[in-house]
Amino acid sequence: MIYLFAGHTVSSAFVLLGLPVAPAVCGLADFRVVIEDAGDSLAAETTWQHRWRDPFGNISLSFARCGDSLVLHFPDAAKVTASPDGTVAVSRAPRASDETLCHVLLDQVLPRLLAHRGHLVVHAAAVVDDDRHGIAIIGDSGRGKSTLSAALAASGCRLLSDDCLLLELDERAVHAIPSYPGLRLLPDSLTALYGETPPDTSPVAHYTDKRRLARTDNRKPQPSTVTAMLLLQPPVDSAEIRIDPLSPQQACIELVRNAFQLDLGDMQRASKLLAQAAEITRRVPVFSIAYPRHYAALPNVTEQIRTLISTIAARPPDPDRM
Repeated sequence: MIYLFAGHTVSSAFVLLGLPVAPAVCGLADFRVVIEDAGDSLAAETTWQHRWRDPFGNISLSFARCGDSLVLHFPDAAKVTASPDGTVAVSRAPRASDETLCHVLLDQVLPRLLAHRGHLVVHAAAVVDDDRHGIAIIGDSGRGKSTLSAALAASGCRLLSDDCLLLELDERAVHAIPSYPGLRLLPDSLTALYGETPPDTSPVAHYTDKRRLARTDNRKPQPSTVTAMLLLQPPVDSAEIRIDPLSPQQACIELVRNAFQLDLGDMQRASKLLAQAAEITRRVPVFSIAYPRHYAALPNVTEQIRTLISTIAARPPDPDRM
């Protein structure tokens, strides 16, 4: 099967849940996924160059180079070897479910491989409103990107992406290239947003309580012009909803910080990432947003966001942002 992911093609006999199927493709796909059943013990054979840790200090991802190949290890999930020809070989850990492998591929491996190829790929959700204005929502894990994007979708916006957004520049605008239109939500968020009978879901992975909400419409994800970006801040104790503009310099730092990366020692790629982020944040306004994390507050939050987007869209073009 040939799938679409962030404007790229992925061939896989393994079902990639939530990805739209690509139309007829001539030639090789950009990535070719091969699933192998192998043990987690493979991790011990590699000297790792970089390690990422979760908020509790546990290693969530290790990276190394092996000749021309890139090796990624996700403890208790999979070891992935990506070859220069686009082959992505996945060695399954003993406890890893099919849903876990799908999560690793869609939400970690493919975004990082695209970033390694020179694309700016951000940990961001995105929606588009009735007037085709794209809104990118950036924030650390656990800040509520999925919940806010689901609330915006419930208010009438169309969901573009949950936690992976490829940003592209042309002469006129910044475009959001969505990865896949799905959501990963905890059970309490599902109940609060969809009631006692939420849409069909499936597990995200064997090590989390999050559920994957299937695609919310049958349309293939289309690129959208980015009108504004929102940076989620920690929740506030008051009932106040604060939306404040960031300077391009502050916004650039945050965009780089929330970008997917792989080889942190590759200075050429790091320099390109910084240049891309600087140009994007020069063109697109970025706002920090803080609000109480109560589900009852979400309608007011989404209303203020949509009002902000309408206000930005109604402004005359700013020559400094063109």
